[in-house]
Amino acid sequence: EYDRKSGPAETVFKAFMSTAISRLGLPITVAADQGRGSTITEQMRMDTPSDKLLPLLEGAGLRATLVHLGGSTLTLDVAPVRTYGRTLTTASGVLGTDTTVTEEPPTATRVVVGGAGQGTARLYRRVINASAETVWPIREKFVDAASIALDASDPLMDTQAKVDAALDAKGWAELRDCDSKVSVSASLSETRWFRLAAGVLEVGDRVPLDVTVPTRDSLNPVLVKVTETITEATITWRAGEGLRIAPEL
Repeated sequence: EYDRKSGPAETVFKAFMSTAISRLGLPITVAADQGRGSTITEQMRMDTPSDKLLPLLEGAGLRATLVHLGGSTLTLDVAPVRTYGRTLTTASGVLGTDTTVTEEPPTATRVVVGGAGQGTARLYRRVINASAETVWPIREKFVDAASIALDASDPLMDTQAKVDAALDAKGWAELRDCDSKVSVSASLSETRWFRLAAGVLEVGDRVPLDVTVPTRDSLNPVLVKVTETITEATITWRAGEGLRIAPEL
């Protein structure tokens, strides 16, 4: 049996995580649900929660947080993903000179989702990333979703329209994972106007970047505009230097 849940992304995430935390007896408290994020439908069965649930949060503009607020337990919550309001460049003094840019083509531009049924009676849905196909060759992928089926006893799957929507959502989620990726790896330096601070800019938030990439023709470098996530921060303290926090992408 699959455990299916539908609702705001935060509600679905916390419901699944509460079940897993309780079963494993982990010293983690799940914060009260505030119903944030777009409405989603997801199902779990012998799945790794982080593999399925974190991308759902990201798609809804949220991120998971795990913090120690005192006592003997940690608190699991979600928070909105903020985008920093100023573009970072090498000239700004924030973006390091060791910055590297990598672009990968999409692994799929369209997805065929196979629902329930056997042989010619099987239900198929197709979703297409039309904008990607204006730039890249067509690449098609099949996703098996046989567990998504019409079920009169399940309020989430009791009409064909709901089944179709669930299959389409499965396809779009796969396309997001398969989309082309421009990634930037860089160390950031704190300045008078750029620094990590609780409630202002934290790990998990996103920063817009303007990165100049050299080409074979060094006279015509390419300016790449991309928004990346702060994935970690190194905290150090040295006599004479004091506290330093170095965010990284």
